[in-house]
This record gives sequence, structure tokens and C-alpha cells, in this order.
Amino acid sequence: MTSKGTGKAPKGYRKPSYGAAGRHARIVYELLDRPHGWSFEAIQNELQISERTIFRYVAALREQLVDSEGRLRMLYPSSVRSPRRRTLRPL
Repeated sequence: MTSKGTGKAPKGYRKPSYGAAGRHARIVYELLDRPHGWSFEAIQNELQISERTIFRYVAALREQLVDSEGRLRMLYPSSVRSPRRRTLRPL
């Protein structure tokens, strides 16, 4: 997606990369084997990404991973403030 006439991405847009796509897929794949969830801290350590990046990934996955009726397929308890206790879980 580019701004009209400039050929540049609009401000605030971050172009995804193959690496990011692979990490998104890895999160989804790992969740299939973790019915009780995967902590944000463990995801960050395993994928070597920052807390900010995991929040971006979760936002993208929550927006895109819906069933045919538009229902969310992943959930994490947003009320938990500690990164060690924050968990991404399949629904």
C-alpha cells in the first residue's frame, strides 16, 4: 500500500516481511500444541522479539484469525499486567 502519487508507504504503516510472516505462523502453529496457552515472555524468548513486537503480532493475529462468522480464534487475558503471566491462548 502506498500513498497516492509518492510511492511511499503512508505514515504509521509498517511493511511486513517474510521473517514476520514466519513468526506469525510459528505462534499459531505452537498454539496448536499448547492448549493452556503460551506466555508472552516465553514467546518473546523463543522468537527473540521485543514486548512491543509481540503486542503488534497479537493485534494482527486477533484481527486476521477469525472463523467464517467473524468470531475471534485467539484470546489473551488483557487484564494481566505482568508480562510473565500474560498468555496467548487458543479458543
